[in-house]
Amino acid sequence: ECYPDLMWERDYNGNTPLHTAAKLWDAYNLFNSHFEVQWEKACRNYHDSPTEEGLLIIPPWRVKNSQGNTPCHEAANNRQYPVPGFRTLHTFDPEATTYVNRTGDTSLHIYAQNGIWVDSNFVIDMRDREGLTPLLRAAKCGNSQMVHNMLTNFPQLIQVQDDRGRSLLHHLRVIEERTQKSAKELYNKFPTMDGLRKTKDFDGNTPLHWTIQDGNPMAAKLIAERFVEADGERMASQQL
Repeated sequence: ECYPDLMWERDYNGNTPLHTAAKLWDAYNLFNSHFEVQWEKACRNYHDSPTEEGLLIIPPWRVKNSQGNTPCHEAANNRQYPVPGFRTLHTFDPEATTYVNRTGDTSLHIYAQNGIWVDSNFVIDMRDREGLTPLLRAAKCGNSQMVHNMLTNFPQLIQVQDDRGRSLLHHLRVIEERTQKSAKELYNKFPTMDGLRKTKDFDGNTPLHWTIQDGNPMAAKLIAERFVEADGERMASQQL
């Protein structure tokens, strides 16, 4: 507030003080109510920002470091929980939340990868360089609880595919008993997942084919068991 110019100073890695703070400090210590007020004020004043030599000054939350990360990327990379200013930022500067770093990730992709839920209705459809949305990224990283949270809020995402035609079930990685249990719960909570068992990617692979090829045996076993359960129930009902 007293020395606003300091927010634009960079270190040798291109980090501003906001990058460093997002990386090292707990979000609740950094983004207290006072900071939130100043953040909102800065967002409101963004379109009236002063110019320097005829160029609009880039606000500090849009500045990227040498890795292409904004402060929001750094917070996500370091598993800091989403800050209150994240939603405020979307309200006043929605374009900033869509920024990607050098690996093609938005901050929401990184949060999804790290299993941290961001209650957000924006950038949920953005894709990384592999064509993965945040939901598919969470599935690929074995974050079943994150998948559960996203589908609870956005059930329509269950039909999303990547650029190769692979569905949520193609990507859902099961790596231990805990994630196996939560993956089973997805079938119970979202019955439409059963409809994904027979979908094929652009190479003709069903989720069962792909999980075997991709070295995801626990997921393959779960899909196979689901085939037996679902088809067995259907055959039993037909005999009745």
